[in-house]
Amino acid sequence: PKNLPFFSRMFYSKWMPFSYRVAKMIIADSECTKNDIIEYLKISKEKIKVIHLAVSKEFSPRNQNEIEKIKAKYKISGKYFIDVGTIEPRKNLPFLMKAYAATVKSGIEEKLVITGKKGWYYEGLFRLVKELNLENKVIFTGYADDIDIPALYSGATALVFPSLYEGFGFTPLEAMACGTPVISSNTSSMPEVVADAGILLQPKNEKKWAKEMIKISKDDKLREVLKNKGLKQAKNFTWEKTARETVRVYQEVLK
Repeated sequence: PKNLPFFSRMFYSKWMPFSYRVAKMIIADSECTKNDIIEYLKISKEKIKVIHLAVSKEFSPRNQNEIEKIKAKYKISGKYFIDVGTIEPRKNLPFLMKAYAATVKSGIEEKLVITGKKGWYYEGLFRLVKELNLENKVIFTGYADDIDIPALYSGATALVFPSLYEGFGFTPLEAMACGTPVISSNTSSMPEVVADAGILLQPKNEKKWAKEMIKISKDDKLREVLKNKGLKQAKNFTWEKTARETVRVYQEVLK
């Protein structure tokens, strides 16, 4: 609850139960979400169907000319790591800043690009950037146009995504579909989405994250392996598959 604004807390705690208590069936977007529904809402597993989501076909590798054009639009130069998502506590960005600060001390070239709108409780993050003397290394693009994000992914050395919780890991899936190597937390739904196609790490070990970021920065072969694995893994998630499985649930309920 502490990670949500007041009105969101009221909605999820007071109003949502009217819906899920009377539903004939609940569709969860991951096994992780299903397990949480069972544990926290005390709903029978027989009432829950897991249907994975997908990402738009717009998420695909982009050519260098397009990448450079979009980098210029957002005032990005040289190599960079990227994190995409609303700036909020769940995304664990203060942790990422500390891990990134250690990579900067090692001498790697990559900047850190944070793409996403301000959500809530973000003021401390900006203070931390100053405290770590990273003002010239961290780039906050703010909200980015949807059409630009595939190129931002494509130009990155890697996605670095230490999120504490995701019902479904859209961001790692988007990155993999663009051929971007992924370093992600190993929590919630991320192992389901990323599987063995990325580097999965416990999201509280700064030294381990820094070590893997430095490694992926320097190892061309590793990046190529993860790129190919990620592209293959992303093909397992399609909206057509999601739609067919959703129709099947509706048919079952209607019977």
